Amino acid sequence: MQIAVDSKHKLVADYAVTNEGNDVNCLAGLAQGAQRELGVKELRVCADRGYYNTAQIKTCEDAGIEVHMERPQPRQLEGIFPLEQFSYDRSRDVYICPAGKRLSYRTFDKEKQVRCYWTEACHRCELKSQCTTGKGPRKLKRPLGQDAADRMLQRVAENPKLLGLRKQLVEHPFGTIKRQMGQDYFLMRGQEKVSGETSLTLLAYNLKRVLKLQGVDKLTEALAKRNVKNAWPVICFNLFASNESSGSECHRYARVTTN
Repeated sequence: MQIAVDSKHKLVADYAVTNEGNDVNCLAGLAQGAQRELGVKELRVCADRGYYNTAQIKTCEDAGIEVHMERPQPRQLEGIFPLEQFSYDRSRDVYICPAGKRLSYRTFDKEKQVRCYWTEACHRCELKSQCTTGKGPRKLKRPLGQDAADRMLQRVAENPKLLGLRKQLVEHPFGTIKRQMGQDYFLMRGQEKVSGETSLTLLAYNLKRVLKLQGVDKLTEALAKRNVKNAWPVICFNLFASNESSGSECHRYARVTTN
């Protein structure tokens, strides 16, 4: 189960129940869902490094969503130059290796969605043993959306404290649901049924939050002005509209709930 939590009121803006083995393809869909529910054009999202996917980050950036997350540390072979020692020249679309040689773009891997760079000068280089353990040249792979990911990492470096808010925000609804509401595990089985159970649970959580923050009178007044059948995704946020002058922030963190 994955949720997007509004940073100001701790309301759940959107959720998703998936059976994917990892979270790398889940960021954009949930972030854009939260953006729609919050009714904002610009959004700031904090996510766990498990969601790191350059293409997803680029999709968010195109939608006006500013992502903040750390990059997972790649596996590094001892004695081999790390990727950080290869500088990328965006104007010429080449990488410069530690020996000063240019690795030019050669081919595109459709399966992995990455651009591949290498140079034949690698065969004659004195530093080859420090660059690759293979017989061929050192090949660098640049995934689609890397430019957007680089801009994100720059933001994270400039404001690292923002990442610390992620755990604080997500633990509020999960702690309330598991401890106060007593739902430590799912009662249903199957993705469709679990999704329905999750929807009801989060609806109850949001209503409890709104009642605590705004009271019964304001909630019933808002419901009376709308088609109640379709009201719940937006009522909780619209109650606070009169008190807000700018776009909301939504910090996202995924967590799997198991029985």
